[in-house]
Order: sequence, then structure tokens, then C-alpha cells
Amino acid sequence: MVSLVGERFFELSLELFMIADFNGKILKVNPAWQSLLGYSLDELVGRPYTDFVHPDDVLTTNGETQSLSEGKDTFGFENRYITKAGEVRWLKWKAKVVPGEAVYAVARDVTIERRTIQELINEKNQSELASNRLSAFFMQVPALVMVTHGPNHVLELANKQYMELADDENVVGKSIREVFPSLDVREFEIIDKVYRTGERFLAKNHPIKAVWPGKEKVSIRYFTLIYEPKLNSAGDPDGIICFATDETEAIGSAERLRKSEKMAALGQLSAAIAHEINNPLAYSMLNVELAQSESQAFDSVDLNDQLNNIYDGLTRVKTIVQNLKSFSYSRDTKRVPVSLAQVVKSALNFAGNELRHRTRIEANLNECTDVVLADSTQLTQVFVNLLVNAAHSIEAGKVDDNLVKIEIRRDGPQVKVDVCDTGTGISKQNLDRIFEPFYTSKAANVGTGLGLSICQEIVASMNGTIEVESQVGKGSRFTVCLPTTDARIHDITPAAQSSASVYLNAQTKKKLLILDDDARLSHVIASSLASDFEITVLNHATAALKAVVETEFDIILSDVMMPDINGKDLYYLIQQAKPGLERKIVFMSGGAFFPSIAEWLQNVENKCVTKPFTAADLKAVLATINTSSAHSAISQ
Repeated sequence: MVSLVGERFFELSLELFMIADFNGKILKVNPAWQSLLGYSLDELVGRPYTDFVHPDDVLTTNGETQSLSEGKDTFGFENRYITKAGEVRWLKWKAKVVPGEAVYAVARDVTIERRTIQELINEKNQSELASNRLSAFFMQVPALVMVTHGPNHVLELANKQYMELADDENVVGKSIREVFPSLDVREFEIIDKVYRTGERFLAKNHPIKAVWPGKEKVSIRYFTLIYEPKLNSAGDPDGIICFATDETEAIGSAERLRKSEKMAALGQLSAAIAHEINNPLAYSMLNVELAQSESQAFDSVDLNDQLNNIYDGLTRVKTIVQNLKSFSYSRDTKRVPVSLAQVVKSALNFAGNELRHRTRIEANLNECTDVVLADSTQLTQVFVNLLVNAAHSIEAGKVDDNLVKIEIRRDGPQVKVDVCDTGTGISKQNLDRIFEPFYTSKAANVGTGLGLSICQEIVASMNGTIEVESQVGKGSRFTVCLPTTDARIHDITPAAQSSASVYLNAQTKKKLLILDDDARLSHVIASSLASDFEITVLNHATAALKAVVETEFDIILSDVMMPDINGKDLYYLIQQAKPGLERKIVFMSGGAFFPSIAEWLQNVENKCVTKPFTAADLKAVLATINTSSAHSAISQ
């Protein structure tokens, strides 16, 4: 069937030769089959070759046999054979049909190749899986991550956070200088040193200057970062790995918290100072009033002028103390109806020292009757800041050449307060930044850059806005816009004040208990009111409680803060002892009381006069107390 030469090649070949009939029965195989499968040639010849094919490959093998019977050659077909020992071997076939003779086929054992390929595929899949996981981590890590290559620091990789900082989704392939062309030259020096020396660079709250995306000028952002050298196979740096977190907002928040704590401490100190001053100031003013009334008998112009000057000085101290007290309540966010004109006047008093040495001041407030819902202290803080900023924009020593003007005007449902100055003005580039926290154009020891950002937050909390117009060399106009309200301010009107003493004198003298731990103040109050009341003076709350049981008082004038019993506790003790009399208590307050008492005073209906006060102030308040039902309520 084959020539002698062919027979020798058939016997000696390492390839697997097979001759089969058209039904798939093996007619002849060479010895290589015996070496591969472990069957003897006699065990192979005469049997269908599918007896040795892997069961899972029989169907595809029969299909290939059918193609051969139809005259189609086989080339590259692969299937699995089972050895006598049960091992699986992969064979790759080439076969051809010789019509009228048989099927001639040659196969090659590709088991090792298949295993190698599968191992490579498995390794590739594992590598891709690890790469995908690393890529997912790389893109989602909550930090800025980038990898560069070469001395020009061309980006090979960059995660989402880095691309957002750069405001560019196509940073890969660009150098850092292309991505951030305005980056501070000192930062390039650091990066170059890491690449050149292979030394790691670490820094916390590291300041980096650049024109950051969305900004028009160079600004500073703070980063905690690592520049790690990327080494090649020889151990030499060929790039840099950067891992960084942007700390700018965190630093800003911490600074605002420190500022808030500092302001709170200053407020507490202001309240304590005001409280210590109020009592001596109150009895000083009342004593001067008594001296003024008695000096009329001497008809001495000089004495009266001196007393008037003393009283004017005390009145100025009173204004300062009231401003200190207002400042000390900076945490109170309760919005109540307030007079906008009074708020602006208070701000002018605060900022007066900054203004008077730099500029003339013009305030158009007299005709303003507008009321807004606001926290008066916070609103005062806004106008103080705007006035001080206006002062700082003007060079000291040229008072006559400059003007700061503040004016209130109505604009539909809003009231607007304009603060105008003739200072240096603000450039167009900086106008968009002036309300940013920590931005300031002042010297480092003059401003923190928090003022305007806090002002904007305060005004926004009152449903208002701040507008600004400015021209370099001409000055600036800041406009605070607030919604007005129809609510009324519950103050004692001048008419009530003027009629108070008349009302008191027209009545039978009422019994008044004056309670204050400061004996000098309580006695001068008694002297001021002696013509209108039958007065009892006590300096201890425990003694007062005993007195109200023994005596029928019409009104009680009591201090809020006393060493033995505070005003709030006194109120409830009197309510138990003489129900109804607690409503006839008028409180006196010098400030610096506990928050719980402050809140209680806001909610209780009793009147409260603020130290220091005048005799007229006291008489006006006492005139509003209805004593007609006091004894009937008490006797029940």
C-alpha cells in the first residue's frame, strides 16, 4: 500500500500517522501512537478512532468526519484523546480523503502548547482583573493621585480627583507644566529634586501657589502630599508618584472655628466688663441727676455747667457699655423687629475711632423709620465691618479730602443701606473674590479675610443680600439689602416717658421694694424715686422674701444677678409666697447672666430695665405697671 521508503518514514516518524476507512475504523497507525496513548498497535487497529476520543469531543469529531466524507480536507482541527492511563492529550489534525482508498491523516500532540496557552490566558485574566481592581481603586481613591514619567514630568496616569482639580479630563500625555502653567516655580524645584535624587518628599498643609481653574489670579491651596520616586528595573528614578489631599477647605473651617471661639471669648469678656461698669455707672448717673436737681437752688451757672459736663461724659460711657453688651450677645440668633437706624448708629459709634482720623462722616438716618427682622448684634457687626473696611481703604491724615457716607433708602419691599467711601477702590479682578473666606487685600497684621464672608452669611440668614460697586482710585459702594417688616418694636414711647412722673404724682404713693446687692445703687435709686413712692430698700434676696410676706408691696424693683438668689428663682419664690405679686416685679440687668436666665427673661412678660438708666427711664417703666389688681390677686 505504501512504498518501502514511505513505510520506513511511517514507522520512524514522531508525528502521529493514521489510515482509516470511511466509517472511522482505524486501518493502520504508526508506533508513535503506541508511545502517546499507551495502547499496543493491535489494540488500536480495527477499532473506531472515536473509541479513544474524549467523550465531550465525540460529537465534534463525528462532524469533522462527515466533512471529510463530503470531500472537504481537515486542517487545524483539534480534539482530545484519552490514554490508556486515563490522561488527556490534545491532538491537532490534518487529514485528506483519497476517493476509493481511505482517509489519510496526520496528528501532532499539542497538549503542552494548549496548557501553556491556557496558563498564559489565566495569567492574563488574573493580571487584567488585578489591573481593573487597581484602576478602580486608583480612580476612586478620595485623594489626588498621578504618575509621571521622565524629566519633563509627563503624566502617565491621573485619577478623577486630579483631573477635577486641573479641570481637564485629558491630562494624560501632558506635562505638569502644561496642565498647570502658572504653578509656582518652587514646586517645580521640589519635583525636579525628587526625580534627580530619588529622595521622597512629604509635607503637611503644604502651600502651593497657582492660578487654579476658575480663578483669575494666583491663589494658595494647601495640600498634604507625598512625592514618591518611581524606579525603573535598574533602580534609577524614571518618574514620580504623587499622592495628595486638598486641605484648603479644612484649614478654612478650622480658622473660622478659631475665629468664632476667639470672638465668643471676647464677647464673654465684653459682657463681664460691661456688667462690672454698669452698677457704678448707674449710681453715678443717678447721683449727678440728683445733684443737678438740687443745684438749681444755688443758681450757679458754673456748677450747673460742670454737672452737665459730668453727665455728658457718663452718657458717653453708657453708650460704650451698651455697645459692649450688644457685642457680647453675638451668639444670639433670634430675629426680632429692630430699628435699622438704631443699628447703624450703634455701628457708627463702634467704628468712630477708625473713621474720625481718616475721613469725614456723613450719615443720613434721621428720617428712617424702617424696621427689619434681624439679630441686632449680628447686623451691627455687618455695618461695623463695612465701615472699618471703608476706613482702611483711606489713607490716614487726609480727613478733609475723604468722605464715608452711609444712607438708608427704601426700595419697594426692601430697605437698602449704602456704605460709600472715597478710598482706593477694588479692582475688577478682585470683586468676585472679596466674599471668599481668607481673601484680604490688607496687610497680614491688619485683616484675616473673614470679615466680608461672615457679613455675607449673616445678611443671607436674614433673607438679604450684599451688593458691591467699586472703581480703582475712586472708591466703593457696599449696599446691604434687607426685607422690611410691619412688626412693631415694643419700646416705651417718648410720650409715655414724659407722662410717667405726672401719672405717679397723681396717684397715692405706692409701696415699692428696691432689691439690689449694690447698696450704693439701691439707695440712689431710692433717692431718685422718693417723691413718688413709699420705698423699702433691701440688699439681700432672702430678706426680700421675708419682707413680701410681711408687707403688701405694689411693685418690686429687683436686680437679676445677686449672690444669694437670682431674679429667676426669686420670681418663682414670690409666686409661691404671694401669687400674683410676681407679675409686679420689674427687673434690673447689667448683663453677664447665664444663658438660661437670658432666655427666661425674653419669654417672661415682666419688664426689664438695662443698667445704666436715668430716673426718667425708671419712672417711665414703673408707670406701665398696673397695680390696681395687685392686692386683690395677692389676697386670694
